[in-house]
Amino acid sequence: MTTIKKILFVLISLFIIVAIALFFYFYVQKGEGTKEVTDNQDNLPSPSGKNAGIVDGETGKQEKIVFISNEKVISPTIKDGKINFFSQTNGELFEINLDGSNLQKIPATSLTDLIKIIWSPDNDKVVGIFKENEQIKKYFFDYKNNKSISLSQNLRWVTWSPDSNKIAYQYIDEIKGINVISVSEPDGSNWKNIFNTRIEDLIINWPLEDKISIHPKPSGHAPGMIALINPITEFYEIVLSNIFGLSINWSSKGDKFIYSNTDSDGKNLKLYLWNEKNKTSKELDFITLPEKCTFDQDGLNIFCAIPQKISLNAVWPDDYYMGIISTKDDLYKINLETNEKIKIIASGDDQYYDAKELMISPNQDYLIFINKRDGKLYSVRF
Repeated sequence: MTTIKKILFVLISLFIIVAIALFFYFYVQKGEGTKEVTDNQDNLPSPSGKNAGIVDGETGKQEKIVFISNEKVISPTIKDGKINFFSQTNGELFEINLDGSNLQKIPATSLTDLIKIIWSPDNDKVVGIFKENEQIKKYFFDYKNNKSISLSQNLRWVTWSPDSNKIAYQYIDEIKGINVISVSEPDGSNWKNIFNTRIEDLIINWPLEDKISIHPKPSGHAPGMIALINPITEFYEIVLSNIFGLSINWSSKGDKFIYSNTDSDGKNLKLYLWNEKNKTSKELDFITLPEKCTFDQDGLNIFCAIPQKISLNAVWPDDYYMGIISTKDDLYKINLETNEKIKIIASGDDQYYDAKELMISPNQDYLIFINKRDGKLYSVRF
C-alpha cells in the first residue's frame, strides 16, 4: 500500500469513528429524555433513598419529596393534620405525619381482600369495597362507634353526603328490572329512591347538600353528560351533554368543577373549568385528566399533575385507565383566576411520577399523592 493510500485509509477510518460517536450522542443519549409517552413505562428504576431532592429547572429551587410508605397503599386521607392510609398487602390502617415521620399502626381490624376505601368527609366512617370469592362486596364501617354492617350487593357506585350522615348510590336489581339513584343512612337503612335511569355504571358525587351529580363512566368513544339531582325535591337538570371523554372533579366547596373533553375518537384531550353559579365554562391552558388534580379549600387554586407529554395516538382516558399508557408528570399549583402556575416538583429521567389521588394539607404546605407506577405514597413540602 502506498503512503498516500495509507493516509487516505486512516482519514476515512477517523471520519467513520467520529460520525458514529456524533450519532450516538445526538440521537441516542439526547433522545432518551424526550420520548413521547406512548407506552407503559413501569420498568423505570424507582427513586433511591427515603428523601430525594428534585431541582426545578426553571427556578433552581430544590424541593424535598418524601416516601410516606415503603409498600403499596390504598385510599389515603388527611385527618387531624396527619395522613391515614391502608396497606394494600394486608389491609392494616396506619397513621403518619405529613413529613413522613412517626409512623403508627392504628388498632383496627385488618381488612383483607380490600380494593378501595371511601372515606366520609369527617373521616370517622368508611365504605369498604372488597373482592371476596371473586365477588365484589361492600361494608359500612364506623370506627368511632366500632360498628360494621354488610351492604347490599346491588349497590354500585357509592358516595358520601357533605355532612357525612348519608350515602348516595346506584342500586341495580337486574332480576326485578330496577335501576335507580338512591340515598340512605350509611348502613343502608331509611333508603329513598330519587332518580330512575337506564344507564349502568354511573359515577356519583355529592358536592352540596341539595345537589348530587351523576355522569357515565368516562370513555373517549362515548358521549357523556352531567346531571344534577336535588335529593329532597328530586328535581334534576342536565348541565353538560354530548361530551366525549367526560370525567369531572368537583371543588371542595361544590361551586365549580373541572372536566375533560375529547373528540369522538378519544383524541385531542382538553380540560375545562365549569362555574356552577354562572353555568359557564372556560378552557384551561394546560392539559391533564381531572382526577390528577385537587382543589384547595377555597377553590381559588388547583394542584395538578400535568403530563410532560400527551400521547397523540392514545384514546383518552380509556388507554390510561387500562394501563396501556402512563404519564410522566410535573406537579403544579395553579391560580384559577390569574392562571399563574408554580411548579412544585418535576419528574426526571431516573425519577418520575404518574400521580393520582392528590391531596393538599389544610395549611397548603404539603402535597400528598400516590405514584401510580409503584403504588407508594409520597409527600412534597413546598
